[in-house]
Amino acid sequence: MSRSEIGSLSRLIERWRNVDDWRIWQCSKELTRLRTRAASTLMGHPARSLNIIGVTGTDGKTTTTELIASMFHEAGHRISWINSLGAGIAGQRLQSNWRLTTPGPFLLQGLLRWMKRSGSNWVIIEASSHGLAQGRLGGIRFSTSVVTNLTSEHLDYHRSFERYLAAKSILVRNTVRATEGGAVVLNRDDPSCDRFAVCARRPPLYFGLGQEAAVRATDIDLGDSGSRFEVCTPLGRFRISLPLSGLFNIYNALAAAAVGYTHRLDPSVIASGCQAVAGVHGRMMSIAEGQPYSVVVDFAHTPHALEQVLRFVRRKIVGRIILVFGCPGERDSGKRSAMGEVAGRLADYVVITREDNRSESIHTINRAIVAGLHQAGREPDVNYVVLSDRSEAIRYACNLAEAGDLVLITGKGHERTLNVDGQDLPWNEEAVAREAIRISMGVSSALLP
Repeated sequence: MSRSEIGSLSRLIERWRNVDDWRIWQCSKELTRLRTRAASTLMGHPARSLNIIGVTGTDGKTTTTELIASMFHEAGHRISWINSLGAGIAGQRLQSNWRLTTPGPFLLQGLLRWMKRSGSNWVIIEASSHGLAQGRLGGIRFSTSVVTNLTSEHLDYHRSFERYLAAKSILVRNTVRATEGGAVVLNRDDPSCDRFAVCARRPPLYFGLGQEAAVRATDIDLGDSGSRFEVCTPLGRFRISLPLSGLFNIYNALAAAAVGYTHRLDPSVIASGCQAVAGVHGRMMSIAEGQPYSVVVDFAHTPHALEQVLRFVRRKIVGRIILVFGCPGERDSGKRSAMGEVAGRLADYVVITREDNRSESIHTINRAIVAGLHQAGREPDVNYVVLSDRSEAIRYACNLAEAGDLVLITGKGHERTLNVDGQDLPWNEEAVAREAIRISMGVSSALLP
């Protein structure tokens, strides 16, 4: 990068240094390219001496990165990672405060430099479609890439499913097989699989449940608190006891196992790495305060993810599913009615509430969700209620719950802010749920620890 390019970019950065990172730059591909090159140059090109695994897809990215990181740690590697929950650097976990799945170029390259200096030789990065399309990951050559699945999402930004798929494909195109192994790892059971396969430089490695998958699961035992299954690979079979429940987590574990296989990790290491991940914060997280009903917090925020979670929890309970959820403002308005329809079809009672409405009217958002509920035949006050205050909505659901019921709270998960009419306010879904449970049992909030 020339001195003149760096000088021009430095002046722009100084001018806009206090402006929200991605909003001000996303409209200019050339500027993004310059920022990415400048960041890499100023940080000493840290990615060049790291083995980097990228994970993308619509659902399951964060859990898959955690599983991969655990496997490589079990194998004795010094690893670091970046995902929606934050970053892990040589055993030190940092909570995310950048509000982006994939950080901006300067922060990303700074983290990579820190990871390199910590002695890490492997880095796992959760790659969002925004981060890929905006070039935040430009210049990084991945030794392995994973696509978990693809369903419609972020169409407010990408404008079409084709552009969304094209953005995700950037990761596959930027995967260069390393000397220690590596591949493009794809979900053979996903309808978009073949679209990604044609972008790969070499034949992909497939995972899934069918015979076409090189890494597949058989003899599946779906338990309430985890799963057991056999993994079949071209080199043999081995069993995994996974503490994470649900078929969707078996797919996440298979994706991770495929990465371990292509990098020649021992099957016992793959199995123990998966078994070591007892939970992922904000994902299918049970909240217990001695109440006679169940409460689960999950990050599901797409129609596909919501349907998977609802179908899974249905088989676990004897009572009702009381669902608390909303949809974000200024984001993919087309999914709102679809999520309402899924909620109306699979939940017994729905509490519609706020989820980061930003500057968009919360009433406009909720009306779209209600339209989906009506499509599923639901009626106000009989099968659903609208309570825009999220804390109030969670308290209402807990007060409504009886023994054997499940209160499922989705959409926020691990996130630490709630945007209310354009203002980010502190938020902790787990803490709010715990308070709501205690109040439902007659404990005054003033007495809460």
